[in-house]
Amino acid sequence: MESVYVIPRPSTSQIIPVKVSKYVLEEILKFYGCRSWIAQEVSEIVFKSLNPYNSIIFQEQLFAIIFQHISEKLDTGKSLIKQELEVSFRIKTFQQSVCILLGGTSGCGKSTLASLLASRLGITTILSTDNVRHLLRNFISKEEKPVLWTSSYHAGEALEHTEGMSEDEKTINGYEEQNKIVLEKIDDIILMAQKKNESLIMEGVHLSMKSINYLMKRHKNCIPFLIYISSEAKHSERFAIRAKYMTLEPRLNKYIKFFKNIRTIQSYLCDSADKYLVPKINNTNVDRSLAILHQTVLVTLARLIDIDNIQLDTNNNNKNIIPILHEEFLSVLESKWSSKKMLQSIRENNNKALE
Repeated sequence: MESVYVIPRPSTSQIIPVKVSKYVLEEILKFYGCRSWIAQEVSEIVFKSLNPYNSIIFQEQLFAIIFQHISEKLDTGKSLIKQELEVSFRIKTFQQSVCILLGGTSGCGKSTLASLLASRLGITTILSTDNVRHLLRNFISKEEKPVLWTSSYHAGEALEHTEGMSEDEKTINGYEEQNKIVLEKIDDIILMAQKKNESLIMEGVHLSMKSINYLMKRHKNCIPFLIYISSEAKHSERFAIRAKYMTLEPRLNKYIKFFKNIRTIQSYLCDSADKYLVPKINNTNVDRSLAILHQTVLVTLARLIDIDNIQLDTNNNNKNIIPILHEEFLSVLESKWSSKKMLQSIRENNNKALE
């Protein structure tokens, strides 16, 4: 048997049987937190245990079989939570979607984390807001919107009427002005994906806390994070590999030339994240950051299953999700990923996922 039709539990809005193949079940288990080889092995075992003469099964029955075969293979740090498996099932069978937003300034590792997280969760769509800005430049001339044609960290130089502004104020105002232009198209993209129940990861400097707050009020499936580097020295070192001559010399490295502006924007974003209770991840260890992102997304979505059966009213969405997201993020930070043993597990899990 290569596939089976699963009847969702009666309390969900979807009552049409969902086709689940071995590959789809693997993807469900990977989203749930299993290593790739465990997901593949359990998927094979589950399908072998199904009745070959009955291609229809209830969701609860399928979950019971999965839990029966998965418990002895999972790491000790992973508990068997039905809500987490259910949300994994719903997302990988396109009954709902998630849009993960990774904000942060230049050089903090957003793109790397987005790529690794997409691989781990099986999300095929990753979008950079820099690409959205580049696209808009094909339709909006430099004369119309000069602020669009600069980098985010020196967009303040393209502003008019800056008399009386400090350098930091010019930097922040120019940055937010560019964000406003890009935000409308970002909003459209998320809306299109949400209508199709397609999950995506969006990363970029243009996801300021103001933009994230706006998007969360508009779209019920957004889960935001701010990625940052607390150490100024480590942050600056990351820009050496971006420069043409692998140098930290300001004359030859534009990022170092505008490094003060970049750090000003990061401080602004961190302060705003505290105001809006958006989770902040100090990205000094990629394995740890990746694990925190994955676990926080999963447990937050699982918590939302118990709130109005995932049917959150869009107008009240920000009030519902943010406190839950903040609470679960703190829980992940404090209890799940603090020990050396768990950090070792993270590294092993990440290495297996990349095999």
